[in-house]
Amino acid sequence: MATSAEAPATAGGLVPHTPFQFQPAAKENRPARIALDGPSGSGRTLSALRIGSALGERLAVIETEHGHAHRYADEVSFDSLVLSDFDPEHLFTALASAAVLAYDVVIVDCYSSFWHGVNGMREKVDADTRPGYGGANAAWHKHRPLDRRVTEALLAYPGHVLVTLRSDTETIIDVDAQGRQFARRVAVKPKQRPDLEYDFDVVGTLGPVATVHIGKSRVPELVDKVEPKPGAELGKTIRAWAEDGRSTGDWLEFVRRARDPQASSEDLRQLWREVSAARCWDMAVLDEFGQAVKLADLLFGRGQFLDMQQALTSEGAS
Repeated sequence: MATSAEAPATAGGLVPHTPFQFQPAAKENRPARIALDGPSGSGRTLSALRIGSALGERLAVIETEHGHAHRYADEVSFDSLVLSDFDPEHLFTALASAAVLAYDVVIVDCYSSFWHGVNGMREKVDADTRPGYGGANAAWHKHRPLDRRVTEALLAYPGHVLVTLRSDTETIIDVDAQGRQFARRVAVKPKQRPDLEYDFDVVGTLGPVATVHIGKSRVPELVDKVEPKPGAELGKTIRAWAEDGRSTGDWLEFVRRARDPQASSEDLRQLWREVSAARCWDMAVLDEFGQAVKLADLLFGRGQFLDMQQALTSEGAS
């Protein structure tokens, strides 16, 4: 406990011995996380591609909609991975592969598939829900770590991430400029876990004729913004905000250094210090055997192996 002679470091006094030390905060530049939801035909995929094209040079699309994004390949250049099984573990591996291949931007179109699609999270939970054995609570207890692992990998990806989401819809009666009534579908809520928006910097809902209503934004310029036909300008605004602030290091370079076969134990320890400072230890990467693992696990595993190898070498020399 601090004595009366001690005072916080910011007040010019002694630093008390406490379990946690606080540091002055500074704005950091970190990759953006963006979610776009909307009903069918609202322009989710094309809007995500247009925004993504302004966020970076190399785009990767993790595609769950039977190659639907390919229809826009003449407008936006990107590489794609088409999946038909939506086990969240496959998304984790896809993110790890994209990190190793150094894509600046990853678009998951559509992220909802990993929640309610074939072999998605809801299907896994339903399959393990058994009356008398804990029911849905026991099933969620089993599968929630996987959901959390994938969410953390999305947040720690070493580039910008955009996800599109399908929405539950309702039909309302609207009136056009001539006073004529017509039926219109509106988004009610996205098909994903209820607290999804907390993990993203910008969340927008797409309405008719590809108009996005920004419902949540950490970018001051986009708070409550309504943007017709969202595209490159919106992407540039988000990129400027994301790149402003103190550098947290080159996250893509972290991946290369973690996989460098020539890295020494000290190299890996220094990298761990940088990764810890950037708080991106949950990044999905491929290890030397091609398995998708967290960056933290890769560094610890390689470090332990090198330390053991060094110990055996020293023992043999003696």
